[in-house]
Amino acid sequence: MITGDRKDSEMSRSTEETPWTTEEVGHRYDRLSRVPELLAFGESLHFGYWEDPEDEGGLSDAMGRLTDLVIGGLDAGPGSRVLDLGCGVGGPAVKLASATGAEVVGITVSREQITKATGLARAEGLTGQVVFQYADAMDLPFEEGEFDAVFGLESIMHMDRPAVLAQIAKVLRPGGRLVLTDEVLRAPIPADRAEDDETVAGYLRANMIRSLATPEAYPELLTGAGLDPEAITDITDRTVRPTFRTLWRQANDRLDTILNDLGSPPAAVAEELRGWQRLAEIPEFGYLLISAHRPGR
Repeated sequence: MITGDRKDSEMSRSTEETPWTTEEVGHRYDRLSRVPELLAFGESLHFGYWEDPEDEGGLSDAMGRLTDLVIGGLDAGPGSRVLDLGCGVGGPAVKLASATGAEVVGITVSREQITKATGLARAEGLTGQVVFQYADAMDLPFEEGEFDAVFGLESIMHMDRPAVLAQIAKVLRPGGRLVLTDEVLRAPIPADRAEDDETVAGYLRANMIRSLATPEAYPELLTGAGLDPEAITDITDRTVRPTFRTLWRQANDRLDTILNDLGSPPAAVAEELRGWQRLAEIPEFGYLLISAHRPGR
C-alpha cells in the first residue's frame, strides 16, 4: 500500500484492495461485451496511445497503436505460441496472429467475450490459429513452458498480481517474453484532495479493479515471480489523459444508444462520464508499459 502524509484515520481510499471474484469480473465483462461496438472502438477494449497527446483522433486508431506497441515487443513469428491474458473481444490476438503468423491462445472469464472473439477469428479466416477459451489467469490450465510469449492489455489489475505473474513465469518457456500494461498510482493523493481520491476509488469500484500497484513496486513483483524485468515505462501522458478525453466525447455522442443497450440509469452513466473527465486531470493516476522475460534459453 502507498503511504503518504495522511494520518491512519485518513487512509486513502484509492489505495484500498478489493478482491473481486472471478465470477464478478466475468459478469461485468459479459455486460460490456458490446461496448466496443457501441462506442466505435473497433475490436478492442483498452486505453489508446497517442504519439501527440493533443491529437484529436479517435479511440479506435489509438487503441490499435497501443496494441501494436505491446505485440511489437513479443518477438513473435511463425511457429511462436502466444498467450493473450484477458483477451477481450479478440482484436489484439487476431491482429497479432495476422501480423506475425503466430498461434495465439486468448483467455477470459467472460463467456460473452469468448463468443465474440471466436466469431472475429472465424471472420478473419484464423480459426485454429487463434483460439479463445475460458480460464482464470491466477490458475492457468497450461503446461510449464508451453508459450513463447505472453501479453496482457489491462487485465492484471483485476487480479492478485503476484499470483498472476507466478503463473505467467510457469507457462513461459525459458527466454520467453512478457509484455503487459497496468494502471497504477504514481504517487499518494494528498489528503487535502479528498474528491480526487474518491474519484480514483470510484473508478476502481466501477471497473472491479482489485488495486493499483505503484511503479516502484514492479521490479520486485516481477523478480519475486521468477521473471527478469526489462523495461518499466510510464506512458501516462500518451494514454490516460487523451483516452479519457476522447472517451468522454465519443460516449456523449452516443449516449442514447448506450442507455438503451446497457439499461444503465441515466444518472449513473452521467456520473461515470464526469468521473472520466476528472480522472484525466488527476496526475497521480498513471499507466505503465512493462516488459520482462523468463530467465534461461
